[in-house]
Amino acid sequence: MRVVPADRYQVEAISVVLEYFNWSHVSVIFTDSSYGREGVKRLKSVLGQKGICISKTLEIGYERSADDMRKTMSTLRGPKSPKVVVLYIEIVDVELILRSVKAMGIEQEYIWVASDSFSLGLPYDLQHMAVGSLTVRPYSELVEEFEQECDRRMKRRFPPTEKTAFGIHPTVNSSINDDFNMYIPAGFYIDAVNALATGADLLIKERCPGAIGEELRKCVQPVILCQHMRNLTFNGSYGEISFDQNGDVVGMYEIIQYQVGRNGQVEYVSVGSWDMRTNHLEIENKKLLWPVPGSHRNFSRTPPVSTCGAPCPAGSIYYYTKETCCWECRKCKENEITAGNFSSCKMCPIFYWPVDERQNNCEKIAPHFSQFGDKTAIIACSVASFGSFVCISIVMIFFQYRNDRPIRASSRELSQLMLLGISVAYLLVFSFMATPSDVVCYINYVGFNLSFTLVYAPLLVKTIRIHRIFKSGRKSVNLPPCTSSCSQLVIAGTLILIQVRCFVIIAFFFFLFS
Repeated sequence: MRVVPADRYQVEAISVVLEYFNWSHVSVIFTDSSYGREGVKRLKSVLGQKGICISKTLEIGYERSADDMRKTMSTLRGPKSPKVVVLYIEIVDVELILRSVKAMGIEQEYIWVASDSFSLGLPYDLQHMAVGSLTVRPYSELVEEFEQECDRRMKRRFPPTEKTAFGIHPTVNSSINDDFNMYIPAGFYIDAVNALATGADLLIKERCPGAIGEELRKCVQPVILCQHMRNLTFNGSYGEISFDQNGDVVGMYEIIQYQVGRNGQVEYVSVGSWDMRTNHLEIENKKLLWPVPGSHRNFSRTPPVSTCGAPCPAGSIYYYTKETCCWECRKCKENEITAGNFSSCKMCPIFYWPVDERQNNCEKIAPHFSQFGDKTAIIACSVASFGSFVCISIVMIFFQYRNDRPIRASSRELSQLMLLGISVAYLLVFSFMATPSDVVCYINYVGFNLSFTLVYAPLLVKTIRIHRIFKSGRKSVNLPPCTSSCSQLVIAGTLILIQVRCFVIIAFFFFLFS
């Protein structure tokens, strides 16, 4: 049994602190030992359940050196490196890490969240490397009478610089003062003695009240005493104390932050606690001070941010790369919606479109028809009317001066046929502006293609006729056959009828399946 909480509760305390400050993206450094390996194993499991992403997990090898530590810290850094780093390390590695941080000049790049090894006395010249960092350690009240008595006895027995045993030693800050300091708070020693004494007292009262001497020694059997102590609840140094089925105390953890005091020295400041029994975390935000990047004297009340990134905007999905558990935002196409809990894009069916900018649902596209009163329709119809008037005017000019040589030389019949095709194209504008129906859609389809045929068929015939006339003129003064106006109309009409025949076939299937 023990009155100091088991190491597995440290992981819970660290995870609760990370969750409280919304630090969802962290790195982890651990020691290659049973303490470090088991701790980081539990840490990965707990943080994974809480949705906290571990970017990098770095190990401090057994044969640790300053060069190896600098390589580890170099690996830690990167363009997307998290601001918060969890340290699950042995006491001997604390100084090694902080000296590497000092040598590389990166003391303000990271906030350390460490296990209790970080709270057992930092070297005086490295304490400023840890300013702003947090550490969790088993909670125990300060027992002033006990520590004052120990301080008095230690000063009488040992010089201030001598080492002592049993977890008691002169302070590492002996250059500042020579006051007594303890690695393990006195409350734990007192609670351990009280647990044993209270358990023995209950056992004696139950089994052998009034027994003394050898009879008492036989009555207080270790196995039975242990059973009584496991079911024990008593008032300890910081409140009610009890034990779980494993004999581990169910107590509290203290959250400590390293801060610069008014005298310029680094101090341990208790900023909160976590109760293992109720899983309740209490943080005194007014006591927290966070270093401002780029300044060694300015501090802020706002905690730093250590997240994968901002939530993806509407219409985007979360894309996770293989290198890290963090995401990148990728925008879906205009005709796609987000699906699979914002993990994939899904195309809307034909005639459907995303409802709004959130792109989380498709809806059928409502048909929108042009009206003759619309500005676009008014402009288009006005231009079409003017174009048709011009075509009709030119046809009238062709008819009035049909016997003049320039007009006769221009293949007036074919030219008039081309003007007819251009007029049809202009008149189709009114059909396109009308409300769609089967008949209107067929007229638009046929008229659009027919207008081009009425233009290009005569143009092709005219071009071939001129080519044949100039080619035969080199050999003879007589015109080649099939160059008269009637022949030209027949050839052009034949080409147009081929296209019309196709329209008839298309019309049959169009109205059959429409």
